[in-house]
Amino acid sequence: MSDGEGRIGLVATVGVLLFGLLTVLVVISTRQDATAPADTGELVADAGATLAPTAPPAALGRIWQTPAVPTGAATDGGGPSTDTADPAPPIRLWAHDATLATVAPSGVSGYGSLDGTRLWTADAPPDAGPVCAAGDEVNASGIGAVLRTAEGGGCAYLSVIDTDTGTTLWSTDLTDPDPGARPADPADVTVTAGDQTVTVNLDAAGTPAAFHRFDAATGTVLPPPAPPADEPLCPGDAETQALHHAGSRIVELTRCTGTGDLLLNAYAADTGELEWTHPADDPGFTLSGVAAGDPVLLRQGPQLVAYAETGDELWRMAGPDRSLVTGTVLSVQDGPPAAGLVPLAGYDLATGRRLWTEDAEAGTRFFGEDDRGALLTGRVTGNALWLESRDPATGAATPGPIAELPAHRVDDRLAVAYDEYQLYVLATVETDEGPALRLRAYER
Repeated sequence: MSDGEGRIGLVATVGVLLFGLLTVLVVISTRQDATAPADTGELVADAGATLAPTAPPAALGRIWQTPAVPTGAATDGGGPSTDTADPAPPIRLWAHDATLATVAPSGVSGYGSLDGTRLWTADAPPDAGPVCAAGDEVNASGIGAVLRTAEGGGCAYLSVIDTDTGTTLWSTDLTDPDPGARPADPADVTVTAGDQTVTVNLDAAGTPAAFHRFDAATGTVLPPPAPPADEPLCPGDAETQALHHAGSRIVELTRCTGTGDLLLNAYAADTGELEWTHPADDPGFTLSGVAAGDPVLLRQGPQLVAYAETGDELWRMAGPDRSLVTGTVLSVQDGPPAAGLVPLAGYDLATGRRLWTEDAEAGTRFFGEDDRGALLTGRVTGNALWLESRDPATGAATPGPIAELPAHRVDDRLAVAYDEYQLYVLATVETDEGPALRLRAYER
């Protein structure tokens, strides 16, 4: 701990935007097929086949670790116990200023980034169950949003938390009152805490009734965004078919009642301002999600489609399951793992042209964008997390440091965050009392 005590002033200067961009949940998953767009063009770089084995770089020095917190502990707010036979993995690790917020089924707790001191545990509504989903990041003010299991069994009880103080600002049960409605599945919900609004989708289909929008500070219900009444492409009334959101955008699919035409409408999530409208005239058009909000990348059935700020379609490709925007490049897992390797590729966001491909080491995962604008990837090898920085334009990898992981961790489902000075890893470990969460900080 003494190594970190002299860094109070440095930790306090960490940028909020860097925290938001670089906090990510690492999840083990399988992948559907993905192919390059039809107009890919010439391949301009080959990052090489398998990474050549190298001697491991020096390990990061561990600064502190927290005591193990049982994953089955009852919430401090008096909600239902989260006891479970499954060692629940962490959901998110949020970083804001000098506070780290651990998000797990057992609740949300705040720790000081300087020494790991436990600062607070957010109260849970008395009629809410375990945390089942959370936003990827907190907003610029440190406000984050989580969903808990509601009394009806669905992942539909929204709580908004100030991570600077641990205060639960407001909560609301979003359970569909229709007794025949399907309970919200954690795998299908999306929640985003913007600077002004909190936006929630409770199903993967974008059902309008499952879309919710609130004032972030007060919880005041806000209407969904709507196009102007004089929209020239849709004279008369329009019926909303689907609403999806991601990051800074909300995308709506509407049907013009007079003509039957389908239109895509993109809005700024915080203000609800209409930014562009685009005809959705593909035969059998389906809006199945938003892969990125800035720029707008839509999942349209089996395809990923990119749109310019004017609403013009730029390009399309078979939709990858894993993707990450880094600057002007879209990095993807370009197909299922084969022969123990993970196929990666980078595409130019403006043209869809494939820039590079690489067969990376088995288990390689996307972590985010590092503080130099590079694509941060990594893999768990033994009891260590190996990090690498890739040039997003060429895919060239620079081996980074490694972080020693807890030897008694249950699995490799980790939550990772880092700032300019430290790397933070939240893992589930096995103790004599059962599964527990442990947070570690390493000097970068």
